[in-house]
Amino acid sequence: MTQKKLSYTVEEAVLAMGLPKSSIYRHIRQGDLVTFKSGRRRMVSQAAIENFIKKLEKQTQVAV
Repeated sequence: MTQKKLSYTVEEAVLAMGLPKSSIYRHIRQGDLVTFKSGRRRMVSQAAIENFIKKLEKQTQVAV
């Protein structure tokens, strides 16, 4: 049984979301994508990724 990851490095989040790294870092700076630090590594939780994608979907629906 495989266990779902609860958090990702930024690089893993880039791969998981399929967005450019520069876009991910821009959203982190703007506060759109919540991250946390574990030692020296910046991490993104699975919940933060899901919330971020939901925000993008809502923005897209409003814009259309």
